[in-house]
Amino acid sequence: MLCPPRTTLRTLLACAVFLGPATGCGDKQPNENCDGIPSGIDQDVCMGKLLKSTPGNDIDTAIERAKKIRDPMVKGEAISSWVEAHANDIPPDKGQKLCSMLEGRDGAYCLRRLSSPHLKE
Repeated sequence: MLCPPRTTLRTLLACAVFLGPATGCGDKQPNENCDGIPSGIDQDVCMGKLLKSTPGNDIDTAIERAKKIRDPMVKGEAISSWVEAHANDIPPDKGQKLCSMLEGRDGAYCLRRLSSPHLKE
């Protein structure tokens, strides 16, 4: 990565002007695997966004993306949002696998949402 992870406006402008868009400097758009984003909360948020953008018929990709999220708050929000949006498309066995990644009430809520897709908030 050519730009520092925490860029100031001055650094970002200098990076954009001198290094140009070809380097991808300052690009905040996540790629398919959130490559180039340092490990930590930023990478987890990126993976959460990718998970939530995963189509409902691609449960295997959703599970793989969920596995990569380490922060429990980010993981819980991303999985819950995805299950709520796609409950009708999720096979029960794979849905249980996804919900089992959550702890406590979050896991129970996920399973309840999965078994009652007709319920909407």
